[in-house]
Amino acid sequence: MSAIFDRYYTEEDLEALIAFYRTPTGRKMAGLTARLALESQAAGMRWGQAVGQRGHDRAVRKARELGYNL
Repeated sequence: MSAIFDRYYTEEDLEALIAFYRTPTGRKMAGLTARLALESQAAGMRWGQAVGQRGHDRAVRKARELGYNL
C-alpha cells in the first residue's frame, strides 16, 4: 500500500491527513466513509438504470418509426 500512497501523497500530505483524522470532523468522516460509498454506489446504480431504460425506450421508438417490428 505504501507504494500506491507514495505515488499520490507527499510526506507533508500524509502528515496533514493524519492531523485531520485526529480531529472530530476527521473521525466522523472516517466513520462514515464506507456508508457514504455504499449509498453513493446505490444512487449511481439507480441513476444508471434510469438512463439506460430511457436510452432503450428511445431506441425502440426510433426502430418502430423506421418500420422495425420489435
